[in-house]
Amino acid sequence: MKNKIFAKRVLLFLLVIFMISCKSEPKAPKPKPVVKDEPVKVEQGTLNIKSVTWLIEELDPSIWNGAPKAESKMFISFYISYAGTFDTSLISSILIESPIDMWNLNAAQAEKIIEIQDENKIAIVKRLQCGDGLGAVPLGSWKFSLTPTNGNKYEQEMNIDGFAGGAEVKVDDEEPLVAIESKDETFSVKTIVPKATNKNQISALTMPVIKSVSKDEDSIEIYFTANDERIKNGYFWFDVPGEKYYKDSGSMIDASGNPVNGCREFYTNGKTSRYILRKDADNAEWFDKITACFFVVSDTNRVSSPWEERNRTVSAKAIVE
Repeated sequence: MKNKIFAKRVLLFLLVIFMISCKSEPKAPKPKPVVKDEPVKVEQGTLNIKSVTWLIEELDPSIWNGAPKAESKMFISFYISYAGTFDTSLISSILIESPIDMWNLNAAQAEKIIEIQDENKIAIVKRLQCGDGLGAVPLGSWKFSLTPTNGNKYEQEMNIDGFAGGAEVKVDDEEPLVAIESKDETFSVKTIVPKATNKNQISALTMPVIKSVSKDEDSIEIYFTANDERIKNGYFWFDVPGEKYYKDSGSMIDASGNPVNGCREFYTNGKTSRYILRKDADNAEWFDKITACFFVVSDTNRVSSPWEERNRTVSAKAIVE
């Protein structure tokens, strides 16, 4: 058997080129404070990394500004929490290993796909494409290694375990269960895929659907559906030309499950939900400029657990006119 590291598929940087051709998600909330006995010592001219977390996404291809060369829908991002400042010129390389895939980014490649949110002390390695075809995110032990031009290498092992609470996920009854038995370790790894068809696959959160969008001078009304019992909350991203980040509607429900932020009804059983964005002082500068929107569903309620979002699915683009 080949040495493990070479048996993995090395995903070329060309596969992630389109990650920089879509608009950025709204800025992440401030990271959860880390309680330590002593304050973090910040050394000037070095990268002071505190921790790394991840986010798995299924993305409808309409999110990209250009047509992607590959058909993959499955991506993973890594959120680097740091102290001081994060200077990408101090990166020599980043190596990320999953049970199946491996990404080896040099300094120039890393700089192109890292987004820095200095006010939140977060650097995001954005949307690495996972797997072949429609994509598959392997679960299990991952390793993140960042080698700086000076200072010590940062390494962290992560157990990427899928959905919170270990919710049981069934494959469609219409699809046969395919027993996969092989000595090759890559075939015994569970993966998150757009739609599971065998026992080693887990379906990503079901893609939500924006049914209709209507707009007048003072409001935008949207009817949509979400059909997955694992969904704990959802929110809209509004596309405003010229803005780096999508505008975020805020969560559809609060920690108690009550509709908020313009949401009138929110269901996760396929029943039609309703949301209204009204023009007000907070959005007056960009309300009339909105050209499109996406609906995002998450396995985490951002209100009750704002730091724990690990899986989300983004709908197809809906035009606002």
